This record gives sequence, C-alpha cells and structure tokens, in this order.
Amino acid sequence: MKTAHVCIMGVLILGACANEQYVSVIQGYLVGSQPIAGAEIQLLEIDDQGNPIDVFASDPAISPARGRTTISNVDGTFEIVLDESEPLPSIFLLRAIEGQTTEFWMSDEYTLETQQPHTHAVVTDWISWATGRERKIVLSPFTELAYQLAKRRTAGGLHDDFEEAVTVANWLLDEHISIDSEEGSTSIAHTRPSREKSYAMVESVRYHLALQQLAALAYDVSERTGLTVTTQHVTACLSHDLINRYFDGSGVEHDGCWFLEQDTFRVSMARPFLRHYVRSDYNKELIQYGDMFLFVNRIAENESPLLFAAPAQLPLDEELPVIHVLSKAITEDGIEIQLFVEDDSTGIFVSDDITRSGIRAFIPHDILPIDLPVEFLGYRHSEYLFAVHVREPLSTTIVVQARDQYHQEFTSVEISLQ
Repeated sequence: MKTAHVCIMGVLILGACANEQYVSVIQGYLVGSQPIAGAEIQLLEIDDQGNPIDVFASDPAISPARGRTTISNVDGTFEIVLDESEPLPSIFLLRAIEGQTTEFWMSDEYTLETQQPHTHAVVTDWISWATGRERKIVLSPFTELAYQLAKRRTAGGLHDDFEEAVTVANWLLDEHISIDSEEGSTSIAHTRPSREKSYAMVESVRYHLALQQLAALAYDVSERTGLTVTTQHVTACLSHDLINRYFDGSGVEHDGCWFLEQDTFRVSMARPFLRHYVRSDYNKELIQYGDMFLFVNRIAENESPLLFAAPAQLPLDEELPVIHVLSKAITEDGIEIQLFVEDDSTGIFVSDDITRSGIRAFIPHDILPIDLPVEFLGYRHSEYLFAVHVREPLSTTIVVQARDQYHQEFTSVEISLQ
C-alpha cells in the first residue's frame, strides 16, 4: 500500500509537519437522504481489494483503536482528530455506523442498522485537491455504492489498482446522477447535497434530488408492502445488486430485496420520485417541473455499459393521463366543471399558453373548435385539479384533453353539459 505524506490546510487540517510529526483533522458530512446525526465515523485502512484490514473491521459494531473515530453532529458534519505521527495511506476508508436520520416522508427519526453502514473510500489526493475550495468529505448512499462498485470491478480484474477502481466508480456515479466530475476529484466525494430554496439546478441541489430518488423508492416500496423501508435498505439492496459489477436486478434473491429489477437504479427510482416528491409539499427547491423532469429523465435513460448490463427496458411513464369529472355547477357566468387528471409519473404540463399546455377544453365544431378557459386549481400527489368555464354554451357537450410530459398524444373525454 502506498503512503502519502500530506501536509495541507482545509478539509484535512494538519498541524506541525516538521519531521512528519503532525496532528490532522479530517472534516466531513454524513447524509442518507437527510443528514445523519449521532453516527460513529471510523477511519479504516484497507487492502489492495478495498477490504478493511484493521483487526476490528470484521464487525462494524467494534470501534477502531487509536482514537480514529468520532460522532456525527446533528447536521451530519463530523471531524476525526488523529493524535499520532503517522502519515495517511494513499487511500483509506471512512465508515459510518448507526446514527439517527429521517426521510422526507417520515414524521419521526429512525436509527440506522449497524450491519448496513455508509462508507467512502477516500483517495488522499482528493483531500489535497479540496484545499482552499471549502469542500468536505461526503459520506452518502452514492459513495457507498461507488465503494461497492470499485470492489466488484477490482475483484473482476478490471483494475490492478484499487485507487484507480475507486476513481472510476466515483466518476461513473457522478455521471449517472448528473453532477460533474472535476479534474483532480469527483463530485459525490466532495459536493455537500443542498436543499436550499433555489430556482437553479446547481450541482449541490442535483445531488440532493438524486438522494431523494432513493428515498422516494423506499416510500413506494413501503406503500406497496405496508413495511417501513428506508433509504438505507434501498442502498444496501443496490449494493447487493452489484454482484455482477452491474445494476441488473441480480440482487433480487437477497433477503428483503424483492423489489430489485433491471431498471431499479434508473427508471424505477425516477418514477416514484416524480410521483411522491416533486408534486408534493416535500419539494421545497422551487425548481421548475420541466427542469426537474429533464434531470430525472437523464438518469432514467442512462445506458452506460459500465453501469448497466442492458438498455433500459421500461419507459419513464407507461400510462396516458386519466380524466375524471368531479362536479358540474351552474354559476352566474354560465357552467363550471371541476375535474381532476391522474398521471402515473411525469405529470401534466400546465401553461397559460393553450398551444403548449398539457390540458385543454373546447366546444367541438366541424370547422374550428372553440377553446374554453381552463383554470389550474392545484395538485395533490399524482392528481391535477382543474376548472373549465363555459359561459355561453353553443353545444350540449364539450371535450377535455390531457397530455403528460412523456407522451405526445392526448387523452380525450366528452362531457355533457346537461
């Protein structure tokens, strides 16, 4: 194992470096889909296959020796102070066990399971790169998946050097969740996910939204089974899915991973994200739906042969919208029809421009249909609420059409005004 003698300030803060005598502080941030508090962070040395070599490493419940541990704060931040005159190896492992966190759809916190840790194989050169950039080491479900992918790729003979395998795995995950790798480091390693209110799809927001896709998949599985499935469980199953070096559904045989399929890490986590997160009160990012959809669609359609064994088999949105009439009422101005439109995944594009909107109403006519004003009332989960106003009925029926953002064709219903 190579050894790097590092003396920098910033993410890795080193004190007096004369004669390689120093005290270093490793600063980081631990997150599931939300920050994780009270977790034990362990610094471990690893072998050339990426496996921890410390004598205590076989059981995550046993703490490392020599003070190479710390506890994460309420906001997920942590520091490890190394009171020893030993240089860091060129690559090492940070492992987080237990701790308390929550999901966007939960009202209470839960404790993470000891045997399903979050890890990050840290290349020491990346820490040097972060000097002066105000970056910290991030431990997240994606760094865990990158670590597991690197181990599988090394075991499969694709890399002679585990450090190279880790770099490639991190870059592949960067690309998959649409955050840009930077020369000298990778983004999942150092970009702190952010849910700050912003109209821009900046890198930190994209990272946060990618984590919410894992949480939304956990929510979807929980709803279908009546069990409590968390982001930690989903991440553990995706780690098992990498048995063949790909996300291909092969981990479905593992206990509790029945929901895995070939497209779980793309389409199957994108759908519930659009359904449960984007059009809900949980979404605080103020990102326009069109931008959000493009971000998700890129993940859903990723066909990288280094991550997936086959092209995506499932479309992001399988079903056309369904239109339901809620009520018809006579008003001073004519007739008001309230209706809701259901869409399974991608949503109805709502616009004041009739030619662009995904919802329209009109009075049928042989020569030229007469468009009617449509008022958007709001949405709840996968339902969009609208009101159609008919001031001077020129027919006994009207037609309402709806189109989602994935399909070009409209769903049409004819509604009687009588």
